[in-house]
Amino acid sequence: MKTVDVIVLVGGRGTRLGGVDKASVVVDGQMLLSRLLASFEAHDGDGLKTRPGQVVVVGRAQVPPGVFSALEDPPGSGPVAAIAAGLAALSRGSSPSTWTLVLAVDQPGAPEVVPQLCLAIETEQSRDREVRAQAIVPVDAEGRWQWLLAAYGTDELMRAIHGLDDLMGAPMHRVFTQLGVRVAEVDHDLLGDIDTPADLRRWKGTLPALEVVSPSRDR
Repeated sequence: MKTVDVIVLVGGRGTRLGGVDKASVVVDGQMLLSRLLASFEAHDGDGLKTRPGQVVVVGRAQVPPGVFSALEDPPGSGPVAAIAAGLAALSRGSSPSTWTLVLAVDQPGAPEVVPQLCLAIETEQSRDREVRAQAIVPVDAEGRWQWLLAAYGTDELMRAIHGLDDLMGAPMHRVFTQLGVRVAEVDHDLLGDIDTPADLRRWKGTLPALEVVSPSRDR
């Protein structure tokens, strides 16, 4: 069984939700972060050859045993700085995986998208190296790239981020444009984040039940 590392970003300020901690937002009876972390343990019987391995949560959040915690410097300096902090934390663990998932916690469909991304990684690894993509990114129904619900070649992502002169507030497209990208075939109904109360209402009652499993991996 191959593994893919995971960086979960929880640093959104949630200003349009009244300043709430997005990781603790409850949808269908489960907090978003708890539901996402639990989903990483739920793929043993799905037939995939790739599954989440090392996991790091970047931002101010409590994490269960077996999950790394990191914080971008300075806090609140944006997703690129947060991803850099996550990569640094993963590098201090066991050998980094060839691929890394980058997941924003306010994407409620992430638990269902993760196995689809793992399958896309398996397909990508079967291609000749000359045509292999460096990032696999969904596109929503409006044509927007979902950079924070995507799979990245770990080495390529690190090089792209380290090539930037300033990470603070850097937009994701500065990383994105340095990579060879393939579109991930993902159900559009699973894409979208929670920025506003209207977004939260849209997601309530739409997610399948997911059994919460206590993470048991040692880090």
